Amino acid sequence: MQEILIPASCANLGPGFDTLGLAINIFNHFTFEKSSTLKIEGVDSFYATEKNLFYIAFQKVLEKINKKSSVHVIFDSHIPISRGLGSSASLIVGGAKAANMLFGNKLNDKEIFDICTKIEGHPDNIAPALFHGFNASLMDNGKPYHIKMKISKNLFFTIYIPNFKTSTKVARSILPKMYKKEAVIHNISRAIIMCEALKIGDIDLIKKASSDMIHEPYRKTLIKDYNYIKKEALNKGAIAFLISGSGPTCISISTNKYFSKELNIRNTISNWDIIDVKII
Repeated sequence: MQEILIPASCANLGPGFDTLGLAINIFNHFTFEKSSTLKIEGVDSFYATEKNLFYIAFQKVLEKINKKSSVHVIFDSHIPISRGLGSSASLIVGGAKAANMLFGNKLNDKEIFDICTKIEGHPDNIAPALFHGFNASLMDNGKPYHIKMKISKNLFFTIYIPNFKTSTKVARSILPKMYKKEAVIHNISRAIIMCEALKIGDIDLIKKASSDMIHEPYRKTLIKDYNYIKKEALNKGAIAFLISGSGPTCISISTNKYFSKELNIRNTISNWDIIDVKII
């Protein structure tokens, strides 16, 4: 059997709605082989079906290369589901890469990126899950493009994972259908600045660039204790506190490698896991 690791991802990073994303060192591990029938182990029976995103992506790659097979796959999953950490993207990328590996790696990463994005619907989580690191991505005529960027070694990231889920569908449905010009300009300017500020480690610019007017004002209403946790993180020295993807997981940026140890949140709120993570 062959195996791969696919990382979790944190999308948006404040103003970079559906555009920015970074890969972190939490992984889904897949062990797999060709099979005459579908067999998915390591998940609840409800997910061990042809509707599993891993299997859907697996078959899409086989269609592309004109091959037929099923798969026996064992999941060792560490990315929480419906928490804003790209769990669906990890399954999609995992299934696509597994199929490609089993049949001689006939597709390049750009072709895999295209297939995976069509399944996911947007590239912000797919890009870091596939290419790792910090990525900006866009769609043009239905085709995804990305660029990988650098992050200063002086910056560190901490994630805050609650024990409740948020539906991506709900998190999108509460967003406005239209935005004022001022909100759009606000986000465009800050998304551009954020990319360069993260690269050079400019703390003041990161603080200013982290402000969002497109999704966070609405999605934070779905996250219990969001205001309290954000206040505590900023009071302890976080440069920025952001919602990861559609939430409810949040992510902070600091200059402290072990920032989670500075927080007293665990003493007040027991249903959040607070973890210092690395960008991989």
